[in-house]
Amino acid sequence: MTSFAVGGVPEPMNLPWLLAIADGTFTDAGITVDWVDEPGGTGAIATALTERTLDVATILTEGAIAAIVNGASLRICSLWVQSPLIWGIHVAGHSPARTIHDIERVRFAVSRLGSGSHLMAYLLAARDGFRLQPDQLVVVGDIVGARAALREDRADVFLWEKFVTSPLVHNGEFRRIGSLDTPWPSFAIAVHTDTLATRIRDLDRLVSLAQRAARQFSRDPAAIAHLVERYGLTSRDATDWLDGCHFATTTAVPPQLADDVQQRLLDVGAIASTRPADEIVAHR
Repeated sequence: MTSFAVGGVPEPMNLPWLLAIADGTFTDAGITVDWVDEPGGTGAIATALTERTLDVATILTEGAIAAIVNGASLRICSLWVQSPLIWGIHVAGHSPARTIHDIERVRFAVSRLGSGSHLMAYLLAARDGFRLQPDQLVVVGDIVGARAALREDRADVFLWEKFVTSPLVHNGEFRRIGSLDTPWPSFAIAVHTDTLATRIRDLDRLVSLAQRAARQFSRDPAAIAHLVERYGLTSRDATDWLDGCHFATTTAVPPQLADDVQQRLLDVGAIASTRPADEIVAHR
């Protein structure tokens, strides 16, 4: 029996891992999976992989790439979610803003520097025609910290996956003033380079089993009920999320992905340099 510590954000795209652990998918194949929720998001996940408290993680594609560019000893070994992520652009429910241009020198709540909420703030700023400065970033730790920051007017805008925040929008705590789609596959599976070098066969079996579980979940008539129960989504939001989420079915990573993402992040000032694709994506 081999074991892996696997982690990711406690959000719907990782539910197939939890269900597969519960139904014995991994143990039946001789693999013990210890799942670790990482509510701090991409920055916390990259740190956990670097410090080896996680062996494997699902992580935002752009976050993994930025972490590697900035020196993390990680590699992307597969995609996890092929479809783009829809980021909701949120303000506090009491905010008078109706668009981001209604806010003078907007302050972004970000979970951590290097997180998806941080990197996507750069893309939003570029899309909407302004240059983001470091003093416009308010580090809040996680979604709990973001809720407090918006409520207390310490930040103006928070970018987070739109379905995860839907309960907060429905109850009036947040108001969504727009959205921003990632222009690439949203989630990857990343590992430390040492794990890749020493455990490749077990890693391939793990990823294959997880992808099979994701395909089964996508076809499961009970999937909507699981999403509603675990994440507080309405049936409509759960259905829309499931319809729009396309899990990867192979470990193949598009050859240009690393270059395209790096170039986009470089253009908007989110990273200062780039690396060759073979230093980012694992080659089988």
